[in-house]
This record gives sequence, C-alpha cells and structure tokens, in this order.
Amino acid sequence: MSRKFDFETLEPRGVLSWFKKICAIPHGSYNEAALADMLKHELNKAGCYVKQFSSGAILARKKATKGYEKKPTVLLQAHMDMVLTKRADVKIDLNTTPIKPFYDTTDGYIKCDGTTLGADNGIGVAAIMEIMTSNKYNHGPLEALLSVTEEIDIQYCMNSIPKKSFKAKHLLNLDIESPEKMYTSSNGANRVVCERPLVYKPVHKGTKTYLVQISHLDGGHSALAVHNPLSNAITLLCEAMYSFTQDHSKVSLVSIDGGNAFNAIPRKADMVIQADPKDLPELKKHLRHALDVAITMAQGLDKEGRITVKLADKQVKQACDYDETEQILWFFAYIPTGIEKMDITMKHIFASHNVGIVKTENNILKVSMMPRCFFSDGLEYQFNKLRYFGTKFGFRNFQHLLTCVPWLTEHPDKVEIAQTWSKCFTKVTGRYTFPAKDPGGIEPAAIIDNSPQLLNHAVAVGPRMYDCHSPLERVEVKSIVEWWKTLLLVLKEIK
Repeated sequence: MSRKFDFETLEPRGVLSWFKKICAIPHGSYNEAALADMLKHELNKAGCYVKQFSSGAILARKKATKGYEKKPTVLLQAHMDMVLTKRADVKIDLNTTPIKPFYDTTDGYIKCDGTTLGADNGIGVAAIMEIMTSNKYNHGPLEALLSVTEEIDIQYCMNSIPKKSFKAKHLLNLDIESPEKMYTSSNGANRVVCERPLVYKPVHKGTKTYLVQISHLDGGHSALAVHNPLSNAITLLCEAMYSFTQDHSKVSLVSIDGGNAFNAIPRKADMVIQADPKDLPELKKHLRHALDVAITMAQGLDKEGRITVKLADKQVKQACDYDETEQILWFFAYIPTGIEKMDITMKHIFASHNVGIVKTENNILKVSMMPRCFFSDGLEYQFNKLRYFGTKFGFRNFQHLLTCVPWLTEHPDKVEIAQTWSKCFTKVTGRYTFPAKDPGGIEPAAIIDNSPQLLNHAVAVGPRMYDCHSPLERVEVKSIVEWWKTLLLVLKEIK
C-alpha cells in the first residue's frame, strides 16, 4: 500500500479539498456544530443566503449564473454527520480527534487506517460546498440543505425545519454509494431499544471468570451491506455460547458488550462468563468451530475473525444462573438479523433487521436495534414482533423511534431529474445507471413531507463506496470524478 495524504491535489480538486477540510473536524451524529460553523462561515463569505435551524441543519440559496436564470431550482442535499467506528486496536476518541484519510495509490481509493472515513456523506457535503462557494460552474437557481443526525435520527433534523421551507422543483440527494444505481425510493427505519435486568446469584464452587470474545469481523452498514453474508459479532457469539450450553457444559453469564452503532453490523462482542476450568479446552474448540463455519458461509468475508478466551481481569462472586443465562443467549441467538423479506424479483430488500449495540450497565442489559421496512405498517409490525419475542425472555421497556419514513415513488421511470441524471451519466461515462430502491433509509422522504412539490421529482446518487459504517470504508476517486462531472452536467441541462 502506498499512501498519498495530499490527495486534494487530485481531480476533482475542489471537491477533494473540501472533503479534506471536512475530515479535519470531528463530526459524529449530534456533534456536528463545529463543522456546521465552518460551513456556514464559508457559505456566508461566498454571498449565499444562509439560514441555520435549531437542530444545526443549514439551508443555503445561490442565484443562477448568467444565462441560466430560467432553469428550475434544484435542491442539493447531503448530511454532515458520520458514523464513528474503529478497529479495537485504534486508541483514539473519534468524538474529539480528526480522522486521517489518505489516497491509496495501489487501488485508487481514499480510506483511513482503522477508522470510518466519513465519505458517507462527507463527499456529498464537499460537492455541495464546491458548487455553492465557487463561480466556476454554470447552473440555475440552487438550494442546499446540509442536514444533521441522518445516521441517528433524520426526523430530529427535519422537525426543526418549518414546513414548505424549500422552493425547488427538483431534489438531488447526494448520499448514495453506487454510481450504477439511482435511488428513487427507500426503506424506512426504526431505532428500537429495550433492556433486561440481570439477577445475579453466588457463583458455583470451583468455577472461574473468563472473557470470551469474537473480534475483527468485517462489519459494515446494516442496510447497504445486509445482502452480504456477514456475521453479526453479537448474535454469532451468543449462538455459539448457547449451543455450547446445550451440547457440552453449562456456563453462567456475567455481562455482554458489543457493537458501537445501532445502524452498523457489529465487528466485536465481549462476553464475561463463569465456567468450570476443565471445560475451557472444549469451549475454545467449540467457538473456533463456530467461527470457522461462519467464515465459510461468508464466502470470503469475515476471514480476519478472531476468538479469544482468557481469564477475566477481575474474578466475580456473582453471576446469572444457568436458566437465565440460557434465556438471554437464546434471545440473541435467534432474534431476526439480516434480510427478512425481499420482493418477488429478489432484487429489492423489503425488510431487514440489525442488532447494533448491547451493553451491560448497573446489572441491566441494554439493547439497541434497527429494523428497516419499505412500508410504515411493516415498521410497526417489526417492532411488535421484537416486543412480543423479547418479552418472553424477560426483556422490557421496549421503545421505538422512527428515524426515517419510507420513500415511495409511484413511477420511478418517469422522474424527470432521474431521467436527466441517467442521460448525463451515460454521456460522461458511456455506461448506464438505473432506478432502484435503497435498502436503508435516506432523507428524501422527510424532505418531500416538508415540501410536497418534490414528490416524484427526487433522486439520490453518489460515487462508488464500499464498507460504509466500518473501518474498511473507502471511496473510489475515479468514480468521484465521473459523479462530479455528471452532477455539473445535470445542473446545466435540467429543465
């Protein structure tokens, strides 16, 4: 690997220069204020109309360049926040420490060493800033929305924006990771939380406290990577431990901790147990076999996965009894995870689910999950299913927060701005791009709810990215060039 840290000298220079500036300011969800201040300052300096809402989101407007005044207004939109994940060996606080992106000259991608990159959606923000602050490009009247908390709660951001705030005829969302697709619909998403009290009893005589860990799985975006046969570290560890208690020996649970983002597939999970030392060799063998099977089923993914079983730093005197341990392990082993429903063509994911975070705090097991579905009624159904299932195993206080409403376009092949994007993309690249449905959940639905004239006038596009929401995240520079040229051409040709 050959690293080039001054990648802003590459084309498109303006966009990559903005992206590097964005990377220099920590900007996880709910921590976008410093980045927003910088962007707002630059937009004001460029002479744009700028308004900031109570959530921190920014609306900017720019007049048309000469000769393009009769073009329809286009709303450009991207989100400022990024998902903060890192490898276990990376010892920095991403809330306060900037990431260090570099260009890998061997494969043509920008990436980071051991942390998320934030190309989702920093590249989109960078493109908007380049267009809004420069006089080099031809375009009609523009609006720009730089939103916040998209990765956590889109509705929090949109609820701060008064209804009918946008005047545009067309919406271009710049938050997609595949240039061969244009999204004209997307799933909705819920954040579901619940908890379970742990009842500890004196440990069995002769047992010791051990840390059991699965780590170094690939992880990834819980929607965009859900079609891959990736393992969820939390559910894989619990499934392996449950089968061990059924086929070999009993253990007592002390704690489970895994994942750091409810919308990312967990790469690592820790479990503290109380077990008989003589069972240790069989336990290690059993876990190794479970991971090997998972890696085989992953068809080349998760191959760096590791198993650790060692004495815990602290020996405990109390743990859950065998029955309670099995109930908890069974819940996580068999809770829905990954793809739940696909359409009849097997091309579109209609429903999926991810167990994102499990933490043990003050003798309470706290769980954060994300079900996604193409229909609002389906989101409610998923929540109730999780609630009924969890209640049977002692979980309680189920709550759900609608983070993103579903986005449905009735006739995606008739969306004018999508047609224009497709024609321009082919002019630039010689390739084709097609309407599709996003399996995750993106902002156009909430923006259309705010300004209904955008219904059936919206499309989401972006350059090629891989492994978003994971430390393997990367974006292809060649694809950024094509995407940027297409964007500029669309702004000139849109009617």
